[in-house]
Amino acid sequence: MSLDMSKINEDLHLSPTVFKNMRKLRLLKIHYSTLYTHDKKFRVYFDRADQLSLPHSLRYLCWYNYPSKSLPSEFKTQMLVKLHMSHSELKQLWNGVQDLANLKSINLSCSKQLIKVPDLYRAPKLERIMLFHCTSLVEVPPLNYQRRLGNLHLHGCFRFKSLPKISRNVKHLWLGNTAITELPSSIGSFESLVNLDLSCCQNLKNLPALPRNIQKLDLSGSAIKQVSPSSIEGLPHLSELQLRG
Repeated sequence: MSLDMSKINEDLHLSPTVFKNMRKLRLLKIHYSTLYTHDKKFRVYFDRADQLSLPHSLRYLCWYNYPSKSLPSEFKTQMLVKLHMSHSELKQLWNGVQDLANLKSINLSCSKQLIKVPDLYRAPKLERIMLFHCTSLVEVPPLNYQRRLGNLHLHGCFRFKSLPKISRNVKHLWLGNTAITELPSSIGSFESLVNLDLSCCQNLKNLPALPRNIQKLDLSGSAIKQVSPSSIEGLPHLSELQLRG
């Protein structure tokens, strides 16, 4: 089921049980096909959001501008493959730990009220986490159990202070415009890392040894003012380096 809100010129008010009996529903997508209508912010609302029911059969839940503070407490997530809820009103996804055996992608970007990301250790297939511009987010849980995690995007989470333990298989790491003060020394052993964004990290003054396979490194606007030639010489695959103030 796909609902394009850019083709609707008013908010929709639905019963919280509208999806309850759709037991074979695999895809629920509430989105905007054109950028122009994003400023209008027409949304789907429920008379009793705390009683919203979602079918446990969902594989793909993509809901731009989700209007509630959390997902329904009774919603079972074990079938989910993709959870995309950017620009939402979420404060947290759920309480406790959920079975996320099939989950591959999370996108909660630009959810300004998001303060907490749940423990994800039961998501072994997770490949991508997109949390950019979640401006209330302070921390994320350890992600070292996610061996397939290739992309972690935290750019613009300006309250975020400390990078947790993460999989050494990560390929793209965006930490620009966060409040981090240091990178773990272990980052030098992240042999899969090819793209590291530290732009506008104004509390980050020192750079540890980096993995030799880095191809793109962005230090522009950070507190790192000098990079020693020896540290660059150890990056034979580096093709793009940004240092501008």
